[in-house]
This record gives sequence, structure tokens and C-alpha cells, in this order.
Amino acid sequence: MSEYQQVCGFIRLFMDDNVYNPIASETHTRTLWEKIESLYASKCGNNKLFLLNSIVSLKFKEGTSLSNHLNELQGIIDQMSRMGIKFEDEILGLLLLNSLPESWETFKVFITNLAPNGVVSLQMVKGSVLNKEMRTKAQGSSSQSGVLVIENKGRSQKKEREKSISKSKSRYKNMKCHYCHKTWHIHKHYFLWKKENKGKKGKLKEKDDDHVTTAIGDDLVILRDFESVNIVSDESMWIIDGGATLHVTSRKEFFTSYTTGDFGVLKMGNDGVTKVIDVGDVCLQINTGIGVKHALDVRFNLISVHMLDDGGYDNHFDYGKWKLTKGNLVVARGEKISKLYWTKALVAKDGMNAMDMEASLWHRRLSHINEKGLNCLAKKDMLPRLKNAELEKCSHCMAGKQTRVSFKKHPPSRKSKLLELVHSDVYDPLKVKSFSSALYFVTFIDDCSKKFWVYVLKTKDQVLEKFEQFQALVERQSSKKMKYIRSDNGGEYYGSFDGIRQEKTPPKTPHLNGLVEKMNRTLIERVRCMFSEARLPKHFWGETLCTTMHVINLNPVDALNNEVPDKI
Repeated sequence: MSEYQQVCGFIRLFMDDNVYNPIASETHTRTLWEKIESLYASKCGNNKLFLLNSIVSLKFKEGTSLSNHLNELQGIIDQMSRMGIKFEDEILGLLLLNSLPESWETFKVFITNLAPNGVVSLQMVKGSVLNKEMRTKAQGSSSQSGVLVIENKGRSQKKEREKSISKSKSRYKNMKCHYCHKTWHIHKHYFLWKKENKGKKGKLKEKDDDHVTTAIGDDLVILRDFESVNIVSDESMWIIDGGATLHVTSRKEFFTSYTTGDFGVLKMGNDGVTKVIDVGDVCLQINTGIGVKHALDVRFNLISVHMLDDGGYDNHFDYGKWKLTKGNLVVARGEKISKLYWTKALVAKDGMNAMDMEASLWHRRLSHINEKGLNCLAKKDMLPRLKNAELEKCSHCMAGKQTRVSFKKHPPSRKSKLLELVHSDVYDPLKVKSFSSALYFVTFIDDCSKKFWVYVLKTKDQVLEKFEQFQALVERQSSKKMKYIRSDNGGEYYGSFDGIRQEKTPPKTPHLNGLVEKMNRTLIERVRCMFSEARLPKHFWGETLCTTMHVINLNPVDALNNEVPDKI
């Protein structure tokens, strides 16, 4: 099967059944595409009429995204423009207003009255529509199913309501409530009358304020708001509170460190106070929660936005979503339900803490460096907030670093001068070509500094060309001359090396050129690990190889007494 037939088959996968039949016999990509264009992109009257009907009948559906609606409208306008049909900007603005439902009637009248000289532009309507959507999302719904139910009316509104009712009490003097069959009030004002007379009778046990019912157990909090019932487990739920000045929880078992003492009182939103009995650290899996207050009367776990801001974290609230970042790292995410932002963050167990997460992160950032190299960098304070790294088993390292039984070890030797000996080897062809059509790569390692260079090759006969580039580079940078080059007995190294002595190893003895052989293995392992984690196409192996080379050259080496090869 040719490449053209494969591409044609791939295009047909995304075609509807009614489109497939006219193009089923096409075997070339160009003729297939021209056939589709002739059917659906030609400037015939039928296609123009179809697009005109589409833009006139386009309607926005309640509950869907306005951005998608605008993109659909703009797509139809672009198609009509390519067919030579162009509308005035005012007509396009009116068509957009016409596509809005009847519930937007007030908005339509406002926009038409606001337009200068009565001319409505498309850009003006787009901006107004998007602003209205953003305001609607920011305000939220009045009553939704969610985690918390908050009061729908403020204190000022409540006081005004009570005042207006008290003024009109006399009109209900001889009226009888159909709910409790008593006078001086009607069914509408029953709950307010009941609250006012609670102190006089002292035996009323029920409370119904703003139609919110709450039942609290040991592990669940159940809230009822009109028709919605919410069951919340307060073990993993943490409220992102912009008004809280401290992180607070009532669960003692969450703390990893605990300090008992008198830490004052905590004022709550209902004007009540509760005593802070302890202060400690709670280790969450979102890598935060230091300095948490323990207050028994707090029903929910609260995360203070103020404390996160002081800790160097960035809070992002947008379109009903919450994201917590520190630098380029996303620490936690949450969402808005019932006008409050909340997140699920389990308490870290089995010894997992922020230090382990930092070690794992640096392990992956440094192209899956080993634990010894990570600890060496940490001791030199080169990795922020990491002092002692203890890595867990990495599945990507286990998959990418499988090896055969190693050769017998020999006492390490090292030349005392730069470029006195250079090790070189060409890696066998890879199965996938890179973006530069390369299948091989050649490695050069200086025996003194242990610094190495990698060049990708299309064919093996490019080795001498790359060696000349490498020789010119290192000799000018170090002001020294290369003396020896050690390689295997491969034919690619036959040629003129301009007075440089060659040391060739016997056939089938790769361990005699073990330094560069091990480096090639390390490079391939690191590339596999990065592919396994990032899930990149294998065509990126050339770029990944160069990235790994630069990272390794900047890492300490045991043979150099933990010095960095790039600085020698």
C-alpha cells in the first residue's frame, strides 16, 4: 500500500456516510481533496444558498458555551467570504443579535440603544456578549447542588424585611394563619413570628432560617437548600476561603506535628468564637498545609488564601475553577460549587511528604538522574528546598534502563591533560528517523574532563566530517591539540586523522572501549525515560539526545571528585 493510499484512508475515516460514496474510488490525495472541494467548497449557487441558510438559522442554545457559538458564526462568515459573499459589518452584528434566544431580549434592546448613530458593529456585539457571559459566571447561580449552601439574603435585606413586616403587623390583627391556626400573622410570616416568640414560650425546638437545613455527623455533613440535598465528606474536602486568615481543621488525626498550648480564640463568620487548642503541620498531597490551627468547633477544613499568598503561592480564580501554582508548577486544582471554591486533598500517608515530591520532580526534570547524583546536587544547594533525596522506584527508569550483566570492573584510569585521549563510538541505527532524517549518532568523550559531544548522522560515512567539526571546536576552545583517539575496529573510522594516533580495539570487545559504550547506553536510557513520561513521538529522539547531553555535562561526576565536566 502506497503512502497516498494510507493518507486517503485516513481522510475517509473522518467523513460521514453521505460524503464517503462520491470519494470512495479516489486513490490519490490530490484528486481526493479536489473532489471534496468541488462538492462542498465550489462557488456554486447551491453551496452559497446553504451557507446563507446556515447563518440565518443559527441559534444559540441556552446552557452551551458562547465562545463555541461565536466560533461557529465566524466559521460560516469565513466560508462565505471565500465564496465571494461579503456582508456589511452592521448586518453581521444584527445577525449575531438575532441568533440569541428570547431570554436575551433586554440585552438586545440595550445594545441597539447603546450603538452610536444606531449602527451596531460585529465587534461591539461580540465584546458585549462575552462580557455578559463572564459576569453571569462570576455571579454564579442562586441555588445549585453543591458542597455548601450560603445565605441568599444579606443582613441589610433581612433587617429591611423585618422592618416592613413590623410596620404592617396591625393589618393581620384579626387574621388567622392557615399553618398554625393562630392570629397576628399569616402563613407567609409564620417563621419570623415563630422566631420572635421563641424567647417568650421557650419550647420551640425547630429552626428554619432562609430554608436551610443542616445535619452533622461524625464523618458526614448533610446540607439542604430548597430542592437540593448535599452530602459532604469533610475528610478530603477543603474549602478555599478568601476571608479566612488561617488554615483551620477540627481533625486531630490530620496533624503530622503537634504543639499544644493556649493560642487564643478564633472568630467565625457567625460572630461566634472558638478556642484554638493546638497548632501543627498537616501534610497534604497538594504539597501545602503548614501551620494549621486546630479548632474543635469548625465544621469544615479551611485553606486560607491569605496564608497561601504569604507562602509564595499564586491563586488563580477563573470561570468557576481554582488553580494553585508556585512558579511553573501547578500544586492543586479546585472548582466552584454553591458560590464557594473547594478542593479534594487527601492527607499524605505512608511517609509521603513534600520533600519526596520535590525529589521525584527534580529526578524527572534532570532527565531521570540517579539518586546519588541528585544528592550531590542537593548538598551543593543547587536544588531549591531539597536537602536529602530518597527516590522511590521509578517505573520509567525500570522500563528504560534494563541492561545485560555488566563486564568485569577494572581500576579506573584518567589522563591528566585535556584532549590527550578521546573516546569515540557510533551507535547502531535506530528504528525511527529523526526530523533531520538521521539514523545514527556519534559520541566523542574527553578522557580528562569526561565531557562529551554528540552529533547525529544520516549515514556512517559522515563520521570523519563530524570529527573534523569536533576537532576544530575543542582545539580552539581549549588551545590544546588532540593526541589519541580510541574507537572500535569499525570501517567508518578508516581515513586521515591529521596526525592523530588511532587506538583500535579488537573485534567483539566493546568493554575495551567501555567509557563511550556506557555513555551511549546512558544516553539511550535517558531518552527512553523522557519518551515514556512525556509520550513524545519517537521522531524527537535527536532533540531529546542533545538535551540529555547538555544536562549530563552540567552534572557532577564521581571520577572528577564530584566536579562538573563542563567547568574543567
